[in-house]
Amino acid sequence: NSETRIATQLRELRGSNSFQEMGWVLGQTGYEEQANPLLFALGCFYLTAAVHEETYLPGGATDSRRVRFVELELEGVFKPRQNNLSASVGSEVGTYRLDRLLALNMVPLTVRRSIFPRGEIGSLQYFIKNTIGGNKLAPAEQVKSAEMLLLDYFVKNIDRDPKNYLWHPGLRKLIAIDNGWCLRGNNPFALIKARFVDKRSSQEKKLVFGEGRQPSWALLHRLHDLTETEIRAALEEVVSERAILKLIKRKSKVLAAAARHPERSEGPPR
Repeated sequence: NSETRIATQLRELRGSNSFQEMGWVLGQTGYEEQANPLLFALGCFYLTAAVHEETYLPGGATDSRRVRFVELELEGVFKPRQNNLSASVGSEVGTYRLDRLLALNMVPLTVRRSIFPRGEIGSLQYFIKNTIGGNKLAPAEQVKSAEMLLLDYFVKNIDRDPKNYLWHPGLRKLIAIDNGWCLRGNNPFALIKARFVDKRSSQEKKLVFGEGRQPSWALLHRLHDLTETEIRAALEEVVSERAILKLIKRKSKVLAAAARHPERSEGPPR
């Protein structure tokens, strides 16, 4: 039965120290209360664990490094604070926090911390094993889910091409990585560069959900019920006030966009 299958999957993930993946399975199968303490403990570990190995990741637009911890054989992707306009510690951390508030289970745990001995401040994200880069999928499989579209519409992500998401065959889910262009304020240089970075389709710019990719009413209700107080508590220390105000305004636009989809027969949550 389903409970036996879930238990088996959790045991297998626990055996490989795949704690983030365990949290996602719990959250997606109705055990959010069990997922929360697990992810909280994982976040504490990523904030404090000692790093014993650091390797530069080539090929990206920003300075990214894969780190290994002394304990638990866990890994992470560290992006130090840098002058590259494509990089933003607050964007990476803030997008994860919104993912948790909406229970989307797509963005790996991401914290802001320093990595010794250099003492650099940056974003540190849980490294997901056994994935396939979106750009390695067949073109017909490079389809963003309703949840990913809603997240990207909400945080105004202009950089979600197939290189910036992963597919996990075992969990059969998309994973949203490289969130440095989300939750931007009004930095004039970033706004200028964004014109050359924007990878959204014309439909995505208009907040159009594709056929068969309509967010569930449960997800829309979670977005509808997300309060300004909750948003501020999650984001005030990581992104600008202007970015928060823009996000709050976009909430109603995303809900309205989902409601006007031809598959809908009624209005947004009230």
